[in-house]
Amino acid sequence: MPIIISRLILVLLFALIRRWDLLTISAVGAVLWALVWYFSANPAHSFPLVLGTLEVCVSSFIFLILLGWNSGAYLQLLAIFPFLLISEKYPSGTRIAAVVLLSILLILAYLFSSIPLIGGQSTVDGRNILFIINLSVACVLLIVEAYSFEREKISSQAEMVDANKQLMTLANTDPLTNLVNRRMMMKLLEEQKQRMENDDKPFSLVMIDVDNFKQINDEYGHDAGDFVLVILAEKIRLAVRKDDSICRWGGDEFLLMLVDASLQESEAVAEKIRARVINSPFIYHEVDIPVTITLGISTCDKNSGIGGAIRRADLALYQGKQSGKNCSVWKI
Repeated sequence: MPIIISRLILVLLFALIRRWDLLTISAVGAVLWALVWYFSANPAHSFPLVLGTLEVCVSSFIFLILLGWNSGAYLQLLAIFPFLLISEKYPSGTRIAAVVLLSILLILAYLFSSIPLIGGQSTVDGRNILFIINLSVACVLLIVEAYSFEREKISSQAEMVDANKQLMTLANTDPLTNLVNRRMMMKLLEEQKQRMENDDKPFSLVMIDVDNFKQINDEYGHDAGDFVLVILAEKIRLAVRKDDSICRWGGDEFLLMLVDASLQESEAVAEKIRARVINSPFIYHEVDIPVTITLGISTCDKNSGIGGAIRRADLALYQGKQSGKNCSVWKI
């Protein structure tokens, strides 16, 4: 894109001084670079770099013939160095060889420009002006290209960061319920334990299990079972605070972490969730599926580890199942 703009600027400049031959060359160059820009969008095409390189080399050579060697038209070769160096469509050896070859041509062009007998028809002052113009164009192109490459790099890095975030989300999220998964929950529990050791505020765990879930799957189908889990996850989410964490622990089990909550406060939350499940319909394909849950509650303080708190919540859940289900049980 920067080279296209430079070619259009030259078209305007040569139109002002009525150099129609130079205007035609610049216009053709702008069209060719527009093709280069268009086809570069497709990584499968490797010829845009070749076409762009040939355009700069040929147009520079024609400008040298028409304007004289001292015009400095060869300086435009500098503009394609960045493309050659960063392009991944060709092997690094090929790219380096091309840069070396162009560097040699650039040096030879400069040496020719210092020979008085070789030159165009421009006056000394005219050649100086043309040299300054070509040098300025080359420098501006390099600056603009460097800026463009930097913007592209920043954009690529941002896309990579977003992609990594998406991968982390996928790795830490249960695909059915969109809750965090067991692995992520263990990380959150460890972080909360560290905070608890600093501020001496315990937190509670609530293990939740769907009663007779196998019977639901057998009677209504596995899709209905998945529906129950999704709706239940949403009901739990709506019943807790923003700082609390919920995960799908496995199968039809959920684990809820209540921060800065005593055993009594956690029992109140558990009963709130249980009542919401009982009083809310689970209607799947116009069929109301009867759903109840059993909850086991425990606390985690400085004297008990995370593993111990999870085992106590699981044991409380087991006791609730043995006591007839559809209840909440806590265990110190």
